[in-house]
Amino acid sequence: MELVKKIRNDSASPDRFMPIIMVAAHSERPRIIAARDAGINEFVMKPVSARTLFSRLNAVIEHPRRYVRAGEYFGPDRRRKWTFVDFERGDDTQEMSQDEINDFLNPDQEDSEAGQAEVAGTVAKSSS
Repeated sequence: MELVKKIRNDSASPDRFMPIIMVAAHSERPRIIAARDAGINEFVMKPVSARTLFSRLNAVIEHPRRYVRAGEYFGPDRRRKWTFVDFERGDDTQEMSQDEINDFLNPDQEDSEAGQAEVAGTVAKSSS
């Protein structure tokens, strides 16, 4: 997280707008929130599948978010479509799946692997 904060907030940083895709083995909700709040663009959970990596690379290239400064935060705009978050979940240290992470960071359906499969299936059916 320190590296992300240094890239985003240090005046000597050569590219504060560089897309950052964090790859980590731990996918507990507090870690993902901390990474998002540090200024990452996307989060990928290990083991990394080629499909997931491609979808996250595609997201930062084809659908870049604008950058904002809000108090101490500088990074990609975290405001997106509103989604319900159940804070009464109980165990916040429970691991999240890659699709849950994608839905949390990118609530639009087409940004998740399941959403992409649904969209691909719809396109295939409509072209038949």
